[in-house]
Parts: sequence; C-alpha cells; structure tokens
Amino acid sequence: MKRIEPGEVVEAYRKTGLKPIAGSFTLIAKEDGVQCGCAMAAVAMASGATFGVCQAADNENDCELAFADLCGLSRDYTVAFVSGFDALNIHKHEPGYADGIAARKAVIEQLGVEL
Repeated sequence: MKRIEPGEVVEAYRKTGLKPIAGSFTLIAKEDGVQCGCAMAAVAMASGATFGVCQAADNENDCELAFADLCGLSRDYTVAFVSGFDALNIHKHEPGYADGIAARKAVIEQLGVEL
C-alpha cells in the first residue's frame, strides 16, 4: 500500500509555497491572499496538480476522492490521513491516521507553523 511519509509533506509545502492549514482542503487567505492548503493539497500540487484543480471539488467527499486519485492513494487511506493531519478523533484505527498525525507533527516542528 502506498503511504505518505512526513518528510514528503514537509517537502511538498516547501516546493509549492502553500501555507499549511488544517480543517480545510484549500483556500486563499483573505488577509494576505496567500494560497493555503492541507497536506493532501500540498502533496498533489508538488506532484503537478494545479491549485485550481485542488479547489475544484465542492464538497468533502469529492475532495477526498480527488486527492486519492491525484496522489495515487486509496480513498480510505486518504480519509484517515486527513483525519490524522487535522487532529480529528475519527478514523483512528484506519490505515493512514498515524501517517497524518506524523505529518502534522513534522510540519509543525520543521516549518514552525501552528495548525
């Protein structure tokens, strides 16, 4: 099974210049116009997806399916990874949750951001 490693997420944020966020997939910050993205958006964009493609899905289910497809992951893994990255108390026993938690920790520590 393909997995996302914490270092891959940190490097994706560095490569794309996205501001890390949790609790939303993609957005443009109102105060400064900075493009923000979740870990999945950063990984997808680092692999060649555009910000517009990442914003195109209009609901949570569509986003999860789109990111799973863009990143070559299963939907179940993607849902659990996002839950872990967002520090949600759901999908804790699904594959991907621990990877999301590890990626969140690496982003906070290595990029010096708060999520």
